[in-house]
Amino acid sequence: MLGTHLRAHDKRLAELLETHPDTEVFTSFPGTGPVAICVLISQTGEDRPAG
Repeated sequence: MLGTHLRAHDKRLAELLETHPDTEVFTSFPGTGPVAICVLISQTGEDRPAG
């Protein structure tokens, strides 16, 4: 039961990451999966110059 919830959670994170502009950068890091990438994004923020 827990495994089912974890797989569903990982799938949802992967779906959300498909729309994030930095996903390509973070997926290039060896060994990163959806959870690690979400942690990296949450820690680095999304500050970008306007335009």
